[in-house]
Parts: sequence; structure tokens; C-alpha cells
Amino acid sequence: FANVRYEGQTVSVFELLIINAKRLFGFFESGTVVCCSDILVDTHNVDIAFDNNIGFCVRADFETGSRHGVMFCADDNILTEYPHKCTCRTLREMSRKYGREDVLIDTGLMYLTDDVCSALKKFYAENDIVNALIYNRAEINLYSEIVALFAKQTDREEYLQQDSANGFQLEIRKKLFGLLSDFTMTVCALEDQNFMHFGSSAESLENITMISDNADSYVSLCSF
Repeated sequence: FANVRYEGQTVSVFELLIINAKRLFGFFESGTVVCCSDILVDTHNVDIAFDNNIGFCVRADFETGSRHGVMFCADDNILTEYPHKCTCRTLREMSRKYGREDVLIDTGLMYLTDDVCSALKKFYAENDIVNALIYNRAEINLYSEIVALFAKQTDREEYLQQDSANGFQLEIRKKLFGLLSDFTMTVCALEDQNFMHFGSSAESLENITMISDNADSYVSLCSF
């Protein structure tokens, strides 16, 4: 990991990610912060009521959006559609419906309410899900199989059809749809930020160099 200077301390990029995730703990009494380890966001200016599931996102171009999950919402900021790794053309067409010229990329940082967490814990326990996934050599994708269910326009048949050839995965999807499809997610756009993804060595080097070269940045590069 690269080391960076942050508020007078030397920390790794991963530690900086955890610092920003932990800052959200002061906003709620129960629930869970989900924090994927290949992104970097700044939560200093977060100002939103934690009374619903929340997906934190940033604006990006269609090319970048085509490699990630994208959040579409109407004026009420409730997640409506959640395409995952779609083509640029598809994203452009979808954006027109919402009067957008860019996309909001899911950063992998989200808040899940206690109701959702309790439902998922019960689902995991009742289905011995960890051992079942190992035995069947399967997995549950956070984005395409869980976050997608918070989108109001996710169609059940289309959702199930994605794994219709895999009997075990199909059964898991049926249970997840019944479990989560009645919940919603509020989309929170971090307007003052760029999408910082660390999915490869090249991306990591490019992004951390860009951070340190920015005169207004709150971090500076120390060493690798």
C-alpha cells in the first residue's frame, strides 16, 4: 500500500479508507457500513439522514461507468435502476431518461439499516449459506445480487434469468429477491469527488499520484 499524509499522520491508503468509513458511525445508532476495499472516498462533507439504506456514489463518464455498477434515481433520490457493467451505449440511453449527461457510480461504500442486516443474518443462518456456497462453489455478488434488489425497477424474471442455468444460484436468487425486494436505497452523490478505484496496480499508481499532485488535496504521497 502507498503511504499518505493525512491530518498530520502517515497512514496507508487502506487505513484512510477505514477512517472515512468510520466517520459515518456518528450518524446512526444501528445498522452496518459496508466498505469495499478498492475505492477511496472522503466522508467529511456527508450530510444526509440515515433513515434508509444509503448508497454513496460519485459522478463519472460513461466509459468509467461501463466497468462498474451505476445508480439511477429520480428527484426523490431513491434508487430506481442499477445496471452493472453495461455498455457505454446502454448507459447513455438510460441517462437520457433521467436527463443526465453522466452517470453516478456506486463506490462500494453504503449504509444498510438494521432491518436489512437482520434479514440477511437470518437468511445466512437458516440456509447455512457459507458452507452451502463452498460446497456448490458459488458466491453471492454484493452488487448484482444484493444492491440490485434495492432498485425499484428490478424485474424478478430478469433478475432470476441471469443465473437460470445454475440450479443452486437460482434458488439463492429466488430467496434473496423475496427477502430484499421490498426495501429501497437512497442515492447519495458525493458531488465534490472523483471516482478513485484501485482495482489494478496501474490504476492504483495513477490515482495515488493524482491525489498527491493536487495542490488542494488533503493527502500527500510519502512512499511506496
